[in-house]
Amino acid sequence: LDYAFKMIDISRQDQNPDMKYARISDLKLVGDIYQQKKNYDLAAVFYERSIRAADSIKFNQLKFQGYLGLINLYLESDEPRKAKIFFDSSTELKNYIRLYGMESVIDQAYGYIYGKLGKNDSADHYFNKALPFFETQVNSNNKLYFYFQYGKYLVKSGRVQKGIEMLLAGNAVATENKNLEAMAELAKNLDSSYRKLDDFKQALHYSGLARNYKDSLDKLGKEDELLQLQITDEESRKERL
Repeated sequence: LDYAFKMIDISRQDQNPDMKYARISDLKLVGDIYQQKKNYDLAAVFYERSIRAADSIKFNQLKFQGYLGLINLYLESDEPRKAKIFFDSSTELKNYIRLYGMESVIDQAYGYIYGKLGKNDSADHYFNKALPFFETQVNSNNKLYFYFQYGKYLVKSGRVQKGIEMLLAGNAVATENKNLEAMAELAKNLDSSYRKLDDFKQALHYSGLARNYKDSLDKLGKEDELLQLQITDEESRKERL
């Protein structure tokens, strides 16, 4: 976050005309970091500032990333009614998404929103409509996110076996990408899902994996902290010299 604010300061002070475009992305980046910290109010502030900055230089394409940040924010912050109001009213955003051939992203968002609102018929319609696109037309990270989102919805709505199939598909992508955080979260969800089917053998297997992944993440976190301390110490040494 500190470095992201430094980037904003640099882009504000630099007289290079191109830096005004960088500042839009920098503001959006700060919003992303606040979202990861689960400080949703501040995340929304910086997404909106990014949109306004793009609007001020009449660069509508760059407004797109701020809008997408707000959508993800509303979905992650578990406010489906607010997300639906925002999405229903964002005609400009939806037009941009369609322009770039990404209309299935709209279907995914509505599937998730209706699932959170408990309107399963509508959620099923939008998720099923989006599924072929996410299986064939997107990168592995987007595919993983869709499988995880859809799988959790299916389990929650009582179709546990089908939900497990989606979670396993996501797990295959996460394993291929060596995405430890996703593997840990998927293992935890597979554990609880198999328990619902009284399949305790598989539940125990994924419970063990979830613990192992968590231990690995904790170890990596400590290594990162140690590396940061070493970097800070080296910087202090150079300052003293």
